[in-house]
Amino acid sequence: MSGIQQALMSASGPLVKISNQTASNFSLSGIGGTATATYRLANTGVASATNNGGTLVAITGEWLLSGAASAYEARGTWGGAGGTVGGPTTWSSLGTTRDWTLQVTNGTITRTLTLEIGLAGTSTAIATATITFDVDSAP
Repeated sequence: MSGIQQALMSASGPLVKISNQTASNFSLSGIGGTATATYRLANTGVASATNNGGTLVAITGEWLLSGAASAYEARGTWGGAGGTVGGPTTWSSLGTTRDWTLQVTNGTITRTLTLEIGLAGTSTAIATATITFDVDSAP
């Protein structure tokens, strides 16, 4: 397994899979405008990220490949500075859909999020990925 892609393995194959991704929004919303990029781990087992137009798009074959979302937790650690960030930074159940967001008003910012998924109640990562957020709301 590479550093880009990690999976928890069972006898029948991987159960959880995430890889490095980019969440972006280049809405160029004009003076005073706001743009938000989002990375989502849905309780349905689907990972999604916003594209350059700010539309949330599913990432094929990522996050929960088998089992129940409620058996897992996730947390994110933000790198860099600027913009307004959102999303759980402590271990939080994936039985509820979780969004990590970077919001920018009248500017351009790139930040990274180290995302970890672990088994519920263990506080130990079994899969890790870096999500790069790239947001431009400038005119």
